[in-house]
Amino acid sequence: MLSPAILFLSVPRLQVRVTESYEMILQELLATLDIPGSTADRIIIPALKQQLPSILSRFSETTVHGDKIHAESIFSLDTLEEKLAWFRKHVALKPFRYNVIKTQVNFSYASSLLELTILPLLEYGIGLEAHGQNIVARICIKTLAIKGFAVRDFGGIRFHIPTLNSQGFFLNSIPVGSAITSVNLRDVRDKVHHSLIQNHLGMLIVSLHLDEMGGWAIVRDELKKVICPDESEAAKNSINAFLSRRYF
Repeated sequence: MLSPAILFLSVPRLQVRVTESYEMILQELLATLDIPGSTADRIIIPALKQQLPSILSRFSETTVHGDKIHAESIFSLDTLEEKLAWFRKHVALKPFRYNVIKTQVNFSYASSLLELTILPLLEYGIGLEAHGQNIVARICIKTLAIKGFAVRDFGGIRFHIPTLNSQGFFLNSIPVGSAITSVNLRDVRDKVHHSLIQNHLGMLIVSLHLDEMGGWAIVRDELKKVICPDESEAAKNSINAFLSRRYF
């Protein structure tokens, strides 16, 4: 599912059965998303948009609410212009380096996501599997500001052993030939590109319909800011690899 979306369906109560505190648990979420709640004769049920044809074929009296992806709902993005402005706002900020006090930087989505994932690759040869399931955005519930990210599930991580060794780190406990290690930097870059650029940011861009509206241009600009190709030959090689035709 390239662009998964959650719908909220209004279904006659007589056609479904719910248990315990279901309605109470769902009430706060519905209020946050400005979706009408359940009534005496109808109940709200969340479902994936892809499931809608199957559901309608069995529950003909169903009505649909909240046909939006998470970013659209949380940040009230209704028009294409609002989506592009939001995406640009959340990337067009000065990125931080490891030696800068991070509290002085206003976190944005794409720029801080790229900082989180690209810098470990450049400096240590560590490739995080940064698709949306493994990277969880931390959002202030009062201001809706993106505060950062939580990283989980390191089963798909990749280590470039020569880079790690050059920084004084030796992973002697990992068996030779392990799937999470490589002596080929391209293997690690490919892992990061697929999970981060194609999957994570790609899904967001396509879901917001920004793939032909400048979304990829913003990602390219932010990659250049994070990698800083003028700082070293390794950085120059990295930006050339990420921006090659094979990728974009």
